[in-house]
Amino acid sequence: MIKKFVWEKWIDPIEAYKGDFMGEEDNPFEDRLGNMPIMTTPYGQLPITEYSGACDKFELWLLHTNFDITKKIVTMVAKTRGVDSVDPVTRYRMRIGFPRVYRGESPIFNVSEVKKEIQKNILAMFHHRQNELLSMTFDLDIIRKTREVRDHLDNKYDYWAIYVLPNGQMDVVKSPVVNDYFIDRVGEFTAANHMVGGLLLTSEVD
Repeated sequence: MIKKFVWEKWIDPIEAYKGDFMGEEDNPFEDRLGNMPIMTTPYGQLPITEYSGACDKFELWLLHTNFDITKKIVTMVAKTRGVDSVDPVTRYRMRIGFPRVYRGESPIFNVSEVKKEIQKNILAMFHHRQNELLSMTFDLDIIRKTREVRDHLDNKYDYWAIYVLPNGQMDVVKSPVVNDYFIDRVGEFTAANHMVGGLLLTSEVD
């Protein structure tokens, strides 16, 4: 399956609507939820927490995906160099904070590069077992070439298979759907792998 990443700039809803209430007789900040102050906005009542005004402290982005955002993924993203905070929002979304610098200062990290690194690391997690098998089977040159082909296919096609022969030669099948041709070719790769060895990699990874 093609792993999709969509980045959206996150806007603090409290900051966005705070100015609309300034000067009103009914101050929306006077309400409280237990011990937590809340603010009434067009989105309903929002708690005022440490994340209120967070855009002053972080450059915040929402990362939308088409795969589950697991605890393992959140932990990995949090450890990525240049990431200041990670906050899972839904099953397919997480809010990621990058260090914000004062106006006029040089950026501490290139946010575009950090986002690319996050995507690369997430994809690597999906291929971890395949990478282990490659390392146990082939030399570094074949591993590098195979991973390049696999990563290209994984960014272009929902379904693919690579049969790497013992000598490093590769046979590939790719398709946007699982059709008879795709199934037959994978069957041929599987039979050849059993007979002569090598390694079969497919888009259906753990």
